[in-house]
Amino acid sequence: MSDLFIRLSIASLIPLLFLISCADENTSINRFEGEISLDIHQSKNYPDADLTIGFRSVLEDSRCPIEGECKWEGNGKVDLWIKRTSLDTIDFALNTTLEPDAIELLKYKIELRELNPYPEEEPFPINETNYSVLLFVENIP
Repeated sequence: MSDLFIRLSIASLIPLLFLISCADENTSINRFEGEISLDIHQSKNYPDADLTIGFRSVLEDSRCPIEGECKWEGNGKVDLWIKRTSLDTIDFALNTTLEPDAIELLKYKIELRELNPYPEEEPFPINETNYSVLLFVENIP
């Protein structure tokens, strides 16, 4: 092969490799996967994913205390929200025992993994400021 042919081949590959690397970078934008821990009235912003998620309040907590004897395990229901920069805030609720315990919004699946603290015999009810949630968020392709 001629030296010119090899140079032209290499020169034509460089822009192609650049485009491929840019495409890989763009597909990672607006992607997020992992656990999020939020205290009540707290939100977290993930700018690389254009995602903000917040924990507004506990709507219900009828979970059976740790040492209690209950006929039903009860349910914890939390009020959450999600937002993207150019969109309105979307409010939603998730449950510990009942459905839904997960929801799909804005190309994300959001699952409630824990509502803490778990009720004990005393003191009951739990002070609102002590609540936190553990969520698992994953991007839906």
